[in-house]
Amino acid sequence: MKKHFLRLSTSLILGLTLLTATTFTSCSSDDNSIPLRERESLNLSSVPLTLDTKDGKIWRETFENTPLVVSPYTFSHKVNDFSGVKYWNGFTVSNSTDKEDHNDNFPTYMYGTMADNTTPFLVANTSGVPSDLKKGDIIDTDKALTVVTLKESYSVESIELALSPYTYHSTQRGDAFAKKFVKGDFFKVLVYGLDSNKAIATEPIEHFLIDYRKEVDKVNMDWQKVNLEKLTNIKYLVFYIDSSDKGEWGVNTPAYFTAKNLTVYKTN
Repeated sequence: MKKHFLRLSTSLILGLTLLTATTFTSCSSDDNSIPLRERESLNLSSVPLTLDTKDGKIWRETFENTPLVVSPYTFSHKVNDFSGVKYWNGFTVSNSTDKEDHNDNFPTYMYGTMADNTTPFLVANTSGVPSDLKKGDIIDTDKALTVVTLKESYSVESIELALSPYTYHSTQRGDAFAKKFVKGDFFKVLVYGLDSNKAIATEPIEHFLIDYRKEVDKVNMDWQKVNLEKLTNIKYLVFYIDSSDKGEWGVNTPAYFTAKNLTVYKTN
């Protein structure tokens, strides 16, 4: 069984600069037809980054069993101890510019992003999507690895995603656990929106970070904005990955991605 051990940038802010940015916009000149949106955009600049990593620093609580709270978001973060060594899953925050291929040392050096970055971003260590999830199902948010809990129900606007170097280099060369990607292969992130009862509210949003289904094409290394507007009146966001490379125990591809600029809104 493959062990994936240790396996959004500041938005343009209109108005007051706070931990999260709140803006009001209207989609129409007719204020009676389209409600105003009160946005909450994730700003990670106040998260303390004190632990050294290659070409940057990471959140000081990365190896502590505590959630990452940046109101109105709470990001899951859990730590396990294996023979005296701490490993985490969920989300942490990094400003590392490292894009290198570290081969077998990725459990130590896995805090970069393949996209260019000048501000802190999220590193997500998650798991493969369960095969039988459908609308209306309850997801146990205590067991899911990468969960964002909102302080109240919001509608979700967008997020930016990019490849983790760990995932990218594994798919390009293969490793002891995962294959080199060829024509027909893919790696994607799935986002599920849950209501206040933790029931899946609608079909998931899927975004392919590597898509060789039709041909081996150039991989997009940039931050990729993903529209999440189908996720309305949501209390929880649950993230999974999926890959064409699966084995007896599930996905073989390293289950990592990076993210920034998560934006939600309330409709007044």
